[in-house]
Amino acid sequence: MSETPTAAAPPRATPGEKLRGADKVARIPVKIEPTTAATRLKKPEW
Repeated sequence: MSETPTAAAPPRATPGEKLRGADKVARIPVKIEPTTAATRLKKPEW
């Protein structure tokens, strides 16, 4: 087997409990990285 550590799954959400901020984003499989001013795309000049 591989020796790379896998990320632990976040705990199951309980029905009726509202998640906010990092708790909500931690449940999705895609990792979201915050953008900085240097990496942000500018609006096109239409």
